[in-house]
Amino acid sequence: MSFSDRVEFGKSLVRCKEALIAPPQAEGQISNAELFDHILDKILATTIPQVFERDRCHWTQSICSLLSICVPGNRTKSYEDLLDLVSRPRGEPFYTRCLDLYAKILPDLVKLLDKYGISLSSSPSRKFFCYIIGAYLQDVLGSEGESPYLKFSILTCGHEACSRVNDFLRSEEESTKVPLDDTIERCLTGLGIHHRDRLLLWHIYRWDKPPRIGLEKRAKATAAQSWSIRLAETQEFLRTIGTDEEISQIMGERYQDVVKALEGSQAFAVTETQREEADEAMVGIE
Repeated sequence: MSFSDRVEFGKSLVRCKEALIAPPQAEGQISNAELFDHILDKILATTIPQVFERDRCHWTQSICSLLSICVPGNRTKSYEDLLDLVSRPRGEPFYTRCLDLYAKILPDLVKLLDKYGISLSSSPSRKFFCYIIGAYLQDVLGSEGESPYLKFSILTCGHEACSRVNDFLRSEEESTKVPLDDTIERCLTGLGIHHRDRLLLWHIYRWDKPPRIGLEKRAKATAAQSWSIRLAETQEFLRTIGTDEEISQIMGERYQDVVKALEGSQAFAVTETQREEADEAMVGIE
């Protein structure tokens, strides 16, 4: 049975759950409810790990379909496993992953939880939303060191040559040229939100002495330098998740840091210690 067939079968089971578990069974036999749960868990356990093995264009649909099985099917462990898988880094900047994936699945997830009366701040949803909000704020409204100035780092590889690209993106320049080397060419090859929607255009000038790469900002990268645009984008992103009260319940003690970041009075940052403390705080929350 293919990935799509398993997903569709699981969705059909959830839709017909009441009818499937209603018929009585002979004494001593496994109950219909237990059999239903066993089959559904088996489908999810086999399918969830394969989500990111599919073509990238199918990721969003696959994740939303699995969420539509886990949530109404009350499969808490599978739901947690799926959220954990979705929140793992995949070798690209968070902001890129957010626009390419999270921004597309979050509205469906929020609607699904609301439909079934499940709080955004209940476990395991809270851990997932807390991670998404924290990482988004750190990437869009964060800073380096203690400075509250805005950053927009598109390359996170740490290479010295690639840091010059980040410096260019943070500047008000619209185009520049930097020396060509294997590192920067390799990293730039993987740069972009989507092949039709790159933040940065680049071209190799091999006949220059020495060879150089020409960089040109697209409108999205230029807009990222503007506080008002970033702030409006962040506020809109948070609204797709929930109200101020719901964001407060999700973020807990860190909510005041969210408020200060939105005010521009303090940069938002997530340390490894805070990540560990957040994970511990999520345990047992219902």
